[in-house]
Amino acid sequence: MNCIIRKVKNGDESILAYVQTESWKAGFKGILTDEELVRCTDLTKTTHMYKKILDHHIGNGYILEV
Repeated sequence: MNCIIRKVKNGDESILAYVQTESWKAGFKGILTDEELVRCTDLTKTTHMYKKILDHHIGNGYILEV
């Protein structure tokens, strides 16, 4: 199995949003109310957030590709 770690780039926003929202759903289930969890894991909003971050070159992110 080949693994590559690379810096994020424009176009990765949907991948980043998916990983974040799914990990939040798993990690915060039973800690946040169902309503709060739904609000905090909106895939569309999270994708737009990452698009803005990537467009403005804010932060340093990496993706592991398998």
